[in-house]
Amino acid sequence: MSELDLLRRLGDQIMPPSLDALRDTARRRTRQGRVAISLAIAAGVVAATGTGVLLTRPEHRSQEPITPPPTPSSRPLTYADGNTIYYGNRTVEADRPVVELDV
Repeated sequence: MSELDLLRRLGDQIMPPSLDALRDTARRRTRQGRVAISLAIAAGVVAATGTGVLLTRPEHRSQEPITPPPTPSSRPLTYADGNTIYYGNRTVEADRPVVELDV
């Protein structure tokens, strides 16, 4: 017997699966995929919630009071208008109009 005849006889013996079996396999795989995705989403939600809870717990916050930034050193208001320089409550007259003022 030739190999071709042997292959033909084997091919005739092989039966394709029934349509119901194929549908069951497809449903099972779809169900497994949905379960895996649901578990991954649930794990992400639990991780995010746990992190949020841990970060908002009072013992993890710093106990130091919030202080405003330091105020700049106070100096008198200084500006120029024409030939007059105003420095706090005092005024000084310049020879020419003031173009630039560096305190």
